[in-house]
This record gives sequence, C-alpha cells and structure tokens, in this order.
Amino acid sequence: MTRTLAPARRVLAVTVLAATVTGTLAACGSGSGPELPPDPKVGSTAAPAADTGGRAPALPRSRPTGMKIDAAGVDAKKMVDLKVDAASGELGVPNADTDANSPGWWTEGVTPG
Repeated sequence: MTRTLAPARRVLAVTVLAATVTGTLAACGSGSGPELPPDPKVGSTAAPAADTGGRAPALPRSRPTGMKIDAAGVDAKKMVDLKVDAASGELGVPNADTDANSPGWWTEGVTPG
C-alpha cells in the first residue's frame, strides 16, 4: 500500500508547487507593484528657423552647458570636454579627483541641439 501512496504524494506535491509558482507569477504581472514615474516632458526653447526654401541653414558648432535628468536627480551645471587619445584610440573620461560628478561630452562628436 505504501508503494501506491508514494507516487500519489509526488503528484500532489508537484501539483501544489505548480499552482504556487503560477499564482506567484500571476501576482507579479497584475500591476500591483510600484507605480512608474510619468514619461519626461521634452521641450525646446529654440526659435524656429527662418524660411530658406525648405532647407534650414547650417548652424555653427555648439557646446553643451549642462545636463538635467529630473527622474535621475541629475542637474549638472558643468560639462567636461572629452577627447580621443591619439595613442590608444580610447575616449577619455572625466578626472576622478576633480570631475567625478560632472558628465563628459566628446568634443569631436555631434553638437547638442
């Protein structure tokens, strides 16, 4: 009799385990978790380009003046100029002693705007 009960207990244990895992996964996907922040609002303070026959005039290169990311609590008022090291070909990084909290900007890359 014990030989016939052992497989039945295994089936019951597997069934209970499967139901527990299924219920846990369903609860995770039910939306009862923390609310995500709203999407950031993106705007521009740039003036519209003058009418040049459908083609905008080329703008001079510009430099970033800071970086603000509200959702991450970032409000940097300074950007560090970064260049590629000619010997290694690697992009430099901000100095850890003086500019650890300042974002860097690759000066040879695309300009902001």
